[in-house]
Amino acid sequence: MKLLKKAGAVVLVLAMIAVLMPQLGSVVKAAATGTYVYNVSKKDSYFTLNENGAGALATNSGAKATNFTSGGYKTGNQTFDFTVPADKYAVVEFNMLLRYSNKPCYYVVKKGTEILAQELTTQYPDLRIGPTQTYDSTTVVDSEHFILPVVCEAGTYTIARDESTKNEAVLYQIKVTEYDTQEEATTIVDTYVKTITEKPKYTLSGTITSEVDLTDGTVSLSSKTAGASAATVNLTSNGNNTYSYTVSDMVGGGAVYNVSIESPALAKAKKLVDSAALAQISFTLDDVDKTDADFTVPYKDITNIWDFSTIADWSSCSYQGSSEEILYKGLLIDVSNTATSAKFATNQDSQGVGRIQINKGTKVKIPVSGWGTVKCTFGGAPNGNTTLGTATGDGTNNGSISFNYENATYVELSVGTDNDNLYLKKIEVTPDTTNPPVSTLGASVRQETAEWGNGIRFGGQLNLNKVEENSASGTLIGLKSVVNDATMTLEDVQKTCINVVRTTYITQDESSLEYAAALINIPDDNLDTEIVARPYVTIGDNTYYGEQITITYNTAQKIVNGQ
Repeated sequence: MKLLKKAGAVVLVLAMIAVLMPQLGSVVKAAATGTYVYNVSKKDSYFTLNENGAGALATNSGAKATNFTSGGYKTGNQTFDFTVPADKYAVVEFNMLLRYSNKPCYYVVKKGTEILAQELTTQYPDLRIGPTQTYDSTTVVDSEHFILPVVCEAGTYTIARDESTKNEAVLYQIKVTEYDTQEEATTIVDTYVKTITEKPKYTLSGTITSEVDLTDGTVSLSSKTAGASAATVNLTSNGNNTYSYTVSDMVGGGAVYNVSIESPALAKAKKLVDSAALAQISFTLDDVDKTDADFTVPYKDITNIWDFSTIADWSSCSYQGSSEEILYKGLLIDVSNTATSAKFATNQDSQGVGRIQINKGTKVKIPVSGWGTVKCTFGGAPNGNTTLGTATGDGTNNGSISFNYENATYVELSVGTDNDNLYLKKIEVTPDTTNPPVSTLGASVRQETAEWGNGIRFGGQLNLNKVEENSASGTLIGLKSVVNDATMTLEDVQKTCINVVRTTYITQDESSLEYAAALINIPDDNLDTEIVARPYVTIGDNTYYGEQITITYNTAQKIVNGQ
């Protein structure tokens, strides 16, 4: 297919290379330097919060100060004003705790409607100074002390909750300290900010055990701890299913780091990382190098064959009467029907060959993807009330049921309530991989008019035997330097890539529709910039993707010249 012909391709003005995509990269944070443009005297003014007198919180509906412990009050949208005299400079300090975990509450200093410390906010866009510990009525928790990153000159100011969160805190004390010189006040603020932004860093290393090959893979560490680091490093294979990793310059101080992994083999394996279980793996990095950050990769099986003949492989399988669905080796098992004694448990025949006893009322969701066939083989005779998808049993001893699935993520096996003495011997899934719903057609130079300049057109093809012409489809496009080795999905849009939605097509016949997304106005300096693209189509709740390709303008030009 010639992608250069003039069809109504989706047009994306590529100031993306020069403008949009750099914004998707990591923000480089510099240490605080110089003096602030804000301003404070050798006079300490403590304002302990109470319901009456100077320093009292404004009371309003639903936000009246409520005592938690001695001197501690629930914050709402109350405000507190203070005035700095002429030729003085003030610094504001707090003692607070969070009211609820995972609900941050930040306070700001305002002059009129302007929130101060804008310079610091620009320099440290992720810096939010506030409490991290949670108030607990049963445990004595020391309130956290922090300083707002602003120096206040002469004038009247308001201390208020940051209404972008509107969460509650337990506020114990506000302290406004006045200084005779701006330099004194600035030194106090700078020193405090540096304790947050320039935390000591350490090395974290460990060994990963994985039954799936992680060669050429990476491990990524991220954290929700304020001021913590983030890093992705390559894995080193040690043989024997183990891999080592070392990450330097990680912020300590009790920062908690979570784990994620990627590898080429893992992406193609008949297993998936159990993301819920992996999310439970974390390491706390205190102020010392950590050399034992070891873990085993947790998997859930999505193998295309579940063969129950070997009992040892299923020895931990014995479920009956559970009120919730159970995820076991990729199968979602429902044995909640106690009236029929629903069951899914390891069993063996008279020759010692393994099988699974499935009583009447048992339901099993079998994971599949896209299009294909699933087959269940039984010991016993599944009758017409036992179903696999919409297919039914025929009452044949040691029979089987097969079902052709379309655009599915699972197929349910349901044992009829009048079907006794039934055993499950094997589940086989055969995906249809010969005709995917969407495929990649490649890329070619796109340069037709002067105003469109240098461009690349990425082609995709829909299989109209599997998808409707009007199905939601398009192409994901990003910079290789931002996407790295990740495989783009719709969840990454506006994070590492953009979504060029299909609005028109190039050619169409009874079985296929070819479309393209054009990336135009690529600056001359970026003709060797690697760009990644991946077509997709969404049908109902499921999204399917074509092959992800990486190309440059100059590479695409060579491809076209060779045609």
